[in-house]
Amino acid sequence: MKKSLSFVVKKPAIIIALLSICFSLAGCDPSMFSYKYDRLSADAVRVELIEYDNPDALMMNSYFSLRGLRAVKEDRIEIVEVLDQDRMDGFYQDLSKAGLWNHWGHPNSPSGTCIRLVFSDGMSDIISFDDIDGYYSSLIVKYDKNGRVSEYIGSMMDRDEYLELCEEYFPSKVS
Repeated sequence: MKKSLSFVVKKPAIIIALLSICFSLAGCDPSMFSYKYDRLSADAVRVELIEYDNPDALMMNSYFSLRGLRAVKEDRIEIVEVLDQDRMDGFYQDLSKAGLWNHWGHPNSPSGTCIRLVFSDGMSDIISFDDIDGYYSSLIVKYDKNGRVSEYIGSMMDRDEYLELCEEYFPSKVS
């Protein structure tokens, strides 16, 4: 049986096209990353469980963008508990194991029960995972000492990991 010349020419072209599509789509998959334990243990000076009263939180459809992220207002933050110094190292180890990613679609600002990491330079990271518009979504943002957005870090991948951190390190304050 003789193969037609058009099939022999089309077969490599089809394979190349399929491989190109696979590589293109793989670029859309957000890669996982995590906090670095060494940086946390060297630079973080306080870990707080906070309640951020933010009825204005909305979902954003953006990716890697600071545009639309809102500053935090200190008068809306209630510090619920400050983690004891002797438990901070364990917290940093557990947080550095948690999966983070750059997620398409996240809140424009933190809301509800959050974890705030305060660093020696006055910056802070706020990690939130709350129900916004009927959808549980996470947001991790670095803020300067005046509450202005400095950097969009990403989101926690798994709500259960977030809840486990809260329950493990702030058990009397989280229901």
